[in-house]
Parts: sequence; structure tokens; C-alpha cells
Amino acid sequence: MRRNTFVLLFSLLTVVALRAGNRNAYPLPEDRGTAGILAALERLPVFVRVLHTTAHPDDESAATLTWLARRAHARTALLSLTRGDGGQNVLGDEKYEAMGLLRTGELLEACKIYGVETYFTTVFEFGFSKSAEETLSKWGREETLEEVVRFIRMWKPAIIISKWQGNSKDGHGHHQTAGILTHEAFRAAGDANKFPEQLKQGLRPWQAKKLYRNNLRGDSEQGEPDWTVRLNVGESDPILGRSFREIGTEGYSKHRSQGNGANYSPPGQFFDYYKLVDSTVGTKSREEGFFDSIDTSLGAIALVAGSDAASVPFLQKDLAAAQSAAEEALGAFQPRHPEASASASVKGLAIIAELIRKVESSALPQPVKEIVEDALGEKRSHFQEAVNATLGIYLTARTEDPTAVPGEKIPVTVTLFNRGSEAVDLKRVTLWTPEEWVSSLPASALYGEIRPGAQLSWKHTVEIPAGARVTEPFWYRQRKGDARYKTRATKNVFAAFDEPEIDAQATYRYHDTEVSIKSPARAQAGDPIRGVDFRDFQVVPALSVTLNPELVVAPISGGDQTREFQVSILCNERTGANGSLQIQAPAGWTVQPPRVQFALSRKGESYAARFVLHIPPGTREGIYPLEAAASTGTKEFRRGYRIVSYPENWTRHLYSPSVAEVKTFDLKVAPNLTVAYVPGAGDEVAEYLQQLGVKIQLLTGADLASGDLRRFSAIVTGVRAYNVNEALKANNRRLLEYVEQGGILIVQYNTPIGGRNAPFPYGPYPMTLSDSDRITLEDSPVKLLDPQNPVFLRPNRITGADFEGWIQERGLYFMRQWDSRYTPLLSGNDPGEEPKNGGMLFARYGKGFYIYTAYAWFRQLPAGVPGAFRIFANMLSLGR
Repeated sequence: MRRNTFVLLFSLLTVVALRAGNRNAYPLPEDRGTAGILAALERLPVFVRVLHTTAHPDDESAATLTWLARRAHARTALLSLTRGDGGQNVLGDEKYEAMGLLRTGELLEACKIYGVETYFTTVFEFGFSKSAEETLSKWGREETLEEVVRFIRMWKPAIIISKWQGNSKDGHGHHQTAGILTHEAFRAAGDANKFPEQLKQGLRPWQAKKLYRNNLRGDSEQGEPDWTVRLNVGESDPILGRSFREIGTEGYSKHRSQGNGANYSPPGQFFDYYKLVDSTVGTKSREEGFFDSIDTSLGAIALVAGSDAASVPFLQKDLAAAQSAAEEALGAFQPRHPEASASASVKGLAIIAELIRKVESSALPQPVKEIVEDALGEKRSHFQEAVNATLGIYLTARTEDPTAVPGEKIPVTVTLFNRGSEAVDLKRVTLWTPEEWVSSLPASALYGEIRPGAQLSWKHTVEIPAGARVTEPFWYRQRKGDARYKTRATKNVFAAFDEPEIDAQATYRYHDTEVSIKSPARAQAGDPIRGVDFRDFQVVPALSVTLNPELVVAPISGGDQTREFQVSILCNERTGANGSLQIQAPAGWTVQPPRVQFALSRKGESYAARFVLHIPPGTREGIYPLEAAASTGTKEFRRGYRIVSYPENWTRHLYSPSVAEVKTFDLKVAPNLTVAYVPGAGDEVAEYLQQLGVKIQLLTGADLASGDLRRFSAIVTGVRAYNVNEALKANNRRLLEYVEQGGILIVQYNTPIGGRNAPFPYGPYPMTLSDSDRITLEDSPVKLLDPQNPVFLRPNRITGADFEGWIQERGLYFMRQWDSRYTPLLSGNDPGEEPKNGGMLFARYGKGFYIYTAYAWFRQLPAGVPGAFRIFANMLSLGR
């Protein structure tokens, strides 16, 4: 994407006081102070790129990544095939795209601590898969391999490390697929006959030198440890103050949605093991490390030119001079006087800058020239970072608000701090914005010397065009069932997000060499709980419109039915907004009131209007769409966003149309039911059970401990409730007494507590919970084992048709063993497996009923699957 530049020249010297904040407001401890400066210097004489591939966020080898980036100072990237979209969520109710957005952010936070770059392909994690064959049938083998090959050719790693082996030892199908494709892509990326269309688009074949895979120490055919590299990630770094495993584990703990928030590694030796599985530089049974037989000096840049290096004889000589300057800068380092390394650092920068100019005007073939320039550009950035670090130069760009709307003018304050002991000569500041944005310049502008301890600040006004796009993920699914994201126009389809909307870049001279430093525009936000947070500036619509509920189910009826909806709007316009709201319904349906007026006076103000939808008598079974719209004169808004934000994480907006569906089908439920619900993790089931017309009350810890449970027709525990709700476990005996006295207790799936196949001690009779028994194919056959059980008879007659139209999976975390007093109700299996009968167990206990059901109601009910509503209605109606 072409971006405009605006030159900002500072006009006065001001003092800007930044409020103190939490760790999210400043660079990490590893990236600032002595540790950060030394790391910038140690990176200078190194040129090597290492790529680590995984299937999902939280697959990565955290300690090894940290060692590569913070000990070996290799430029390191993590390529995750998916964004983790289909994973479970112990934090909230995000699913699918929202879950992918959340886990993208978690991986970014983790990788910031590891010190590595983060990338993704466009495949969507469609749910648990037991085989690579199933995974590839959904993702497409060639399409996914093409993406991995494309990334390798773009990023050009010397070493590739596959987390997964590509066989059954990897566990589920996504892991196996990541291993298979990484192994295949290692050679395919260097083969000009593979994906030749990429070459027409400007890419070149790229052959990495080594391919490793993760390997457990005991993985051996001969009884001996079958590893090539043993990496001591438990080694303590005296500068960082911790081992690489300790730092890596802190990063890995950012995968909070996956229950990893409490991860911790103590000090002490610990080894990661890797097997060399392919190489173009020879193989050995044992290596000292990943970089055996690989040149990691700056001279390696000349090697990327191949045989064409002979046409640029200056290249090797100049790289040797830059190497010497890098080593001189590192050797001169003094913790109390980092500026002692600045002269040599800027000398190396000048050499690299001149070398880039010489390569640009050389006779190298254009494709080779681009590869060499890419490598030299990386080192130019490293030398600039070292100069900035040793001189104490720091740049910020601040907006007053994290968001603005199209057509708005916003102030951007850019400040350059000289925190060191030497003066620099400021030459210019460049503001980068999207195309068509307008920036005003002062009538007169000054620049010049910034003395030690001083700072220059200047306020600039940026006008966002009325037609500017909003800031949103460039990746999206066109249809709910798609197994691959589509992408909007973006600079790098493998990136986590688009580039920042506004970037500031300052350029100054030091020792007759120009040095640049860059910073995205951010706004200070936060609260007393989260602490200070600096959020990337984002463009939002003037109005965000949401329609709730997004799904309504209604039984086929000969009478008139009504359902209530709420349209909510959030104003992002500083001057407020006036207009009207309406819901557009199918022909013959009516909405009351037809239209509602609203008047919002300021940004951040919201308004909600309630509408009653009348469903005509005799409406046939089907799906009926609704759409909400907000009108303000000549503008109409039909989309809204949800904010995805967690502590020490970023804040992003996920957009969706303001639409809803009414699904009508044959559905009955016993009258006058009052159901208690114990919330679980990421649980929306209670909201959708209300669609049955039952009264729902969420139970608190106090309710569980001493409340009157007898007044409830049934009690339902949410997904993984026994994993996350201590009050539930502590008061489980009261729930069993409730059943014994005639109540109905429905327990949704939980994960094993205390082992892979662990006893589940919360039922009326013994049973053992499996960590692997599940049915992943959503359309696999399901058999009713006890067709005359009341769960299948009243008030809805359950048949095989009720298992049609399911999404993502049948069920997960089935019981492996159970007491004979339980009756298994359903049986199913994935192809080639034995039937699994532990997904729904029914027991009479005293006067009541106990049901453990691991079928995926938490996915089927929000998706409006008719059979899921009918079966759950029967469970709630037992005994009525």
C-alpha cells in the first residue's frame, strides 16, 4: 500500500511529562537499559535467520525461541499455520474469528517476550482433528503448502525448525499437518519447478540450509537418545538475570485463554532436544549447536548473491569492514557509558548505508539485488537500533484518543528524547499515514541540535478522509463454514495485523551519518485495574450498531408469536449524532415500533432501543434474516464491533454485520421451567437456553453453598465448570442431594483433573474422564443406545435427524469408564475408530436424574442447530 509522507520540523523545545505505567507502557526489561543496549550490540556482528513452524499459538518451543533470539541473536520468526480460532477459551466467550483475534494477540505478547517475529498463514482452525488426512481435506494440501513455501521464499531462513514430526507422535491432525508440510516445504521452496507462479510474482527459489524437528530425548530406535542438538535452555544469563527457559515460560504464560496463565519454570539446567532431518551442508550424528557448518557473520550476506557475487567484488570487503565495526562497538561497551560504543556503531551504519547505495547501482541481476538489499536493510536497521540505544535516543508519537472517525482531524504529538550524554543534530521527522490522509505543516519550522537531557516536541494535525476505511483485521471468513481466511489488500498477508495507521520517523545526524528511529502513534489509555496502556491508534465508524440476540428460535405454531430484540449503538463522533434506528424484517412480519429516534451528544455515549418482532401464524420451518440499521441524514450504519482486550494485551475491534436470524422448527419444552445455571469457561449456553422460553438464574458461590436449590426444575453446569469454579466443587454434595430429592442435574463436559484419564469424583457414582475420547467429525453417525429413554421421547421425539447440521465436532472429553448404574445414551465414533459410548451418561439417583453430557452443546446451541435445542429441551423437561 502506498503511504504519504509529511515532513515535520520541530519549532520549539518543550518538556513533556509521561505518566508512569505498567510493563505494557515501556520496553521489556530484556529490551531496555544495560540488557537492551548490550543485546543491540551483540546483534550487530550476526547475520542468520531461523524459522520455527507450528500449527497453533501455544505450540511453540518457548525456551528455544528465547535462546535463539536473546542468546544467539539470530533473527527468529514463528510461523503458525492457524490463529487458534477453534480452540477452547477459559477467559471469555470468544469463539471462531473472535477467538482467532484473541489468540493472535496472546501469541504477539508471548513472542514479544521471546524476542521473535510472529506470522500466520490463512488456514482456519476448524476444530480438533485426529488425522492429517482430515485436516488437509479441509485446508487443501497444495494451497497450504503453497503458503508455507511462499513464506520461506519471502523470509529466507537459513535454518527451519519444525515443532512437529509429521506423524502420529504429534497428536492431532493439525500438528501432524504442520510437520508434514514443513518437511515438504524445506525442499520445495528451493525448487524452481514448485509453484512457478510465485516466481512470476517476483519471488525467487530459496533453499534453507538445515531442517530440524523437535525431538524428545527418549525417541530412539536403537535405545540411544536420537538427537542431533542438545540445547541448554536452563542456562542462566547474568545480564538478563534468568535462564532462557524462565523467560520463555513467562512468554508462554500469555496464552491465558488456553489455561496457561500460571505456567512457571524454576531456575536450573534444562535441555531441549532437536533432530537434524535434512541438510544441504552435510549431516553429523551430533552437533555442537544449530549453527554448525553455517556462517553467521556479516560475510554470509555475500553468500546470498551466489555466483553473482563475483560481479560485486566490493561486497565481501565492505561486509568485512562492517563486521569489524560491529565487533569494535561490542568491545567498547561500558555499562555506565554506553555512548563509548556509539562511534563504532555509527561507523558500521555508514558502511552498510553506502554498501546499499553501491549494490543499488551495481550490475547484479535485479532478483539477486533485491535479496542482497533485503539482507543489508536488516543490518542497517540493527546498526540504527544500536546507535539509538547507545546514545539514549527515544521517540514517541501520541494521539489524544485511541480512536477517531473518518472525516475527523486529530492532533499527533511527536517527541524525540535525548536521554544520553552526547548531542545529536535533528534533521527531519516524517509522518507516515495511509494514502489520501492530509497533514498540515507549520508556516515556519525549525530543526537543529538536541543536547543531552533535552527533548523536542511538536504537535501536528492529521485529517482523516471521510471515506477512510476503519481499522480492522485484514483477514476474514466469507462464510461460516470456510476453512480458510480471505484477505483484504495488505502489505504482508502473513502478518498479525496491518501496519499502524500512523508512524512517526525521526532522522538525526551523528558523526556525519544520518540515523533514523521510528515509532507508531499510540494513545495513553488504561484504568486503575489494568494500569497504563498505550494503544495503537485506530479508525472506527461514527456509529457502531449491534443487534441482539443474534439468534432466536421459535417453534412452528398456528398462533402469533413475539420475540424481543435490542438494537444498541455506540457513538464515536466527538460532536454526537442524531438519527433513527430500525429493524428490517421479512415480508409479512412486523416490528414494533417501526422506527426509533435517537440523539447522542458526545463520543462514548450509547443508546439501546427495544423492538418487538411479530412472527406470523403458520410460519413454516426455516431461517429468517433480520438486519438493524442506524440512519443519520445521508449516512447509514449496518455494522458493529466488539472490543477484544485483555490485561497486558492490545485492544482491537472485530466487526460484524448488525444482523440476526430467526429459526423456526418443531420444538417443544415443558411449561413453567425454572433452570439454575452454573457458569463455566467461555460459556454462552445459558443465554441460548433462554430461547426455549425457560427462566434462567445464574448461581453464585453463595447460592451453591446455602441457597434453596429445590425451587429449580433443573440445574445445569457450564462447560468446564468443575475446572474453573471452586465453589461448585466445594458444594457438589449439595447438588447431589438436590438430585436425590428429585432434581435434574445436567453436567456439561469437563477436562480431566489430576491426570490424562482421571477419576471424575463429582458424579453420584464412579466414572473416569478421558482426555482423548472425542468425536471430531460433526457429521459422523450417532446411534441412540436406549431409544426408549425419556431423554429421547418427551416432549420431542428424538431421531437421527436431530444430529444433522451440527458444526465443528460432535463432542469432547467423553467418559472412558463408568459405574454400571449409569446408562450410556449415545454412541458414535470417527472413521476407523471403535464406538465411543461415554459422551452422554444417564443415571437415576434417588428421586432425580443425573446426566453427564460431553456433546458440544456450547457450539451447537449458538449455531441454532435444531436437534441440539430439541435434545436439551428434553433433558430439562425430564419427569414433566
